[in-house]
Amino acid sequence: MSVKIPNGTTFEIAATLSLAKLFTAISNAKPAVLTAAAHGLQS
Repeated sequence: MSVKIPNGTTFEIAATLSLAKLFTAISNAKPAVLTAAAHGLQS
């Protein structure tokens, strides 16, 4: 579920949680880019 707030923020609430995905690096780009080794996700 997500709600857009008038100031442009999107507030999101997860319905379910899973195991954490650890990342090794994060950039200052907009949007941010994360690097993770052996994450099991598709690009």
